[in-house]
Amino acid sequence: MKIKALFLGLFFLLPILSWAQPYEITEVDIFSLKKPISAKNITVYGISIENSLQEVLDKFGKNVSDLSSSEPEEYYFLKIAQGVSIRSTDKKTIDAIFLGPDFKNNLKGKTADFFNLTKSEGLERYITNWLGKPDRRYFQSSKNYDMDIFYYFDGFVFSGMFFPFTGPYHYFELVSNEGLRQKFKSPARDLDTLAGEFISIKSEVLKDLNEIPIVIGDPGEGGTKIGLTSNRMRTVTELKLRKEGIKIIEKSTCFLYVSTMIVENAFRVKLELREKVKISRLDVFYAANTWQDEIIGTHGNDPEYIVSALRELLDLFLNDYYKANPKK
Repeated sequence: MKIKALFLGLFFLLPILSWAQPYEITEVDIFSLKKPISAKNITVYGISIENSLQEVLDKFGKNVSDLSSSEPEEYYFLKIAQGVSIRSTDKKTIDAIFLGPDFKNNLKGKTADFFNLTKSEGLERYITNWLGKPDRRYFQSSKNYDMDIFYYFDGFVFSGMFFPFTGPYHYFELVSNEGLRQKFKSPARDLDTLAGEFISIKSEVLKDLNEIPIVIGDPGEGGTKIGLTSNRMRTVTELKLRKEGIKIIEKSTCFLYVSTMIVENAFRVKLELREKVKISRLDVFYAANTWQDEIIGTHGNDPEYIVSALRELLDLFLNDYYKANPKK
């Protein structure tokens, strides 16, 4: 009887053990797997978001000094293979594993085909057929690109970008489940809601902003490869603002921050007004973005194309600036 009970226990436990085992993404077509599935059960070259940063460094023969960082140092990145990067915020744990189109030749079946989808409608159908309705979704459209992002609390983020002349550029992330839930703490306040609230005061926060410091982030290794420097971005920014009568100073309670991220052939330029604001509920001051916008695209190894994107962002900033400060 005990043997029979043990056999039955193992019989019912097998599906659980099967689900819990890690799936190596270079060997398994994960888009063909059935739910339930979590990002923490997927490995990329043997690593997952459950690994520590040190374990990843040891496995790939890297050091902490090999990490690149955003400016200010909010995130740390490490490229571990063509089309594969990891992100950390504390230099101890892994927050996300990024898989880009340069990695698709190492993938199987439907997982590889994800990178070839050419329309947003097809992307939505492709993803929801596998994982169902996303927990959060964000869509942005502009003359330069359409961007569709699907968030799943099981630890998946799918980003589809569609460019009118160069075609699609997609990537997806394996992320910490808890990290995603923290990003969207309130179920009623998704990205679209927050964006609407932000835009409603976008121009008003620029009132009486007649002088400002400028902080330029380093374009990093990606910028070095195509000949884009922080000095070039600074020159363009300062000349544009000075021309419109905005004085560039060294210190203030706010500053205009230009950040450039380049990953393979894709880039993102972001312009942010960072300001010390008071949280009245807590009676404390906090650094927050009171104005921001960004452009995402593919650069084709042309640094001036990224510079032109910065000029466009500065035009948007100045347009809101003059709404708040009409010329007399």
